[in-house]
Amino acid sequence: RFLRARKWVLIDAFAMLMDTLRWRLDYGVRSLAVEGEHRIPLDLRAKCKAFFWGEDKQDRVLAYIRVGRHDRLAFSVSTHSEHI
Repeated sequence: RFLRARKWVLIDAFAMLMDTLRWRLDYGVRSLAVEGEHRIPLDLRAKCKAFFWGEDKQDRVLAYIRVGRHDRLAFSVSTHSEHI
């Protein structure tokens, strides 16, 4: 996936992979995947901004985000990462 995205340039693909892994660690993606929607604060779930539904062809859970319901001024990225 990363090689294709970076036109088969190994150094660029590796940098992209490392950035992705760093992001996943910083935002706790693994624990969110394990705990599911229960880890998302109730007020965010109640507004139906994001939810999990179905699986892709590799049996990975699909996350849907309704960007139209997002208020970008409601909280900062750092505040959001502390909640999730």
